[in-house]
Amino acid sequence: MRTLSPGYLAFVLNSVYDAAQTGAGDTLSPMAINLVALWLVQVPLAYLLPLAFDLGANGIWLALVIGWFVQAALMIWRYRRGHWKSKQI
Repeated sequence: MRTLSPGYLAFVLNSVYDAAQTGAGDTLSPMAINLVALWLVQVPLAYLLPLAFDLGANGIWLALVIGWFVQAALMIWRYRRGHWKSKQI
C-alpha cells in the first residue's frame, strides 16, 4: 500500500487528461503515450528493478508507480500544448 498509494494520484491525473483529449477527438496521442509508458517504462523497469536492485515484488509495484507518473507527465504535457483544440470531430 505504501508503494502504490502515491501512484494513484498520477493514475487519476492520467485518467482525467486522457479522457479530456480523447473526448476532444485526439485519440492518437493518448494511445501513443500509453504505449510509451507501458512498453518503454513499466515493462523494462518491472524486469530490472526486482533483479538488478534486488527489490523483489516491491520492484514490480514500484515500476507500475513510476510508469503512472511518467504517463501522467506526458499526458499533461500533451494537453498543455493544446493540439486537441484543433481536432475536427
